[in-house]
Amino acid sequence: MSRVSPVTAVQNLWGRARAAGRVVLRSLPLLWEASPAYTAAVAISILLQGLLPTVAVWLSQPLVDAALALGGATEARWERVLPLATLWLGALLASHLIAPVASAAQGLLTDRLTAHVNLKLMKKAGSLPDLQYFE
Repeated sequence: MSRVSPVTAVQNLWGRARAAGRVVLRSLPLLWEASPAYTAAVAISILLQGLLPTVAVWLSQPLVDAALALGGATEARWERVLPLATLWLGALLASHLIAPVASAAQGLLTDRLTAHVNLKLMKKAGSLPDLQYFE
């Protein structure tokens, strides 16, 4: 079995990544034409799916620190823990709720894109003068 050198592997990976990037850049205008609202919703949901778990992890350290500092559990110390716990819980809940919303938006965008591409193909086929010869 021949081994691929690390340099060749990185070059192959970079080439595939560039090809995928070109496909994405060419498809964005088509997605936007099909449905600007769903395209924006999918983009926002992708960003939120990446950011919300990060925010929850980021909030966990000060929340744990504040909870450990409770010690005697005075009311003044709870005033520090409760807002952090609420924010942490909200970020965690939102990160779990965004997944079905994102999935629905992606499905609807796929349907709109399919209809848009089919309509463009039908218009193009209808504009061809030689098509009647084949019918």
